[in-house]
Amino acid sequence: GSACGASVRALCAAFRAHYGCSPMEFVRQVRLEAAHAALRSAAPGAQVTDIALACGFGHLGRFAALYRDRYGESPQQALKG
Repeated sequence: GSACGASVRALCAAFRAHYGCSPMEFVRQVRLEAAHAALRSAAPGAQVTDIALACGFGHLGRFAALYRDRYGESPQQALKG
């Protein structure tokens, strides 16, 4: 943070004020959107695991729970949809 003259805490507070969430929450949402798009446009035979990993999710159970909370269906349902 010292390179820009602000503390990490101040930068995170400014980010939250502007975007309404923490930087990590923002990244998670961007990753979920990427996974959603990839699942919806996946070729036959694509695997949820491969898509989740490619979108930066290392914990597949957490990914599935976040996905279901955000989109109201499981990643597997989205892949088949």
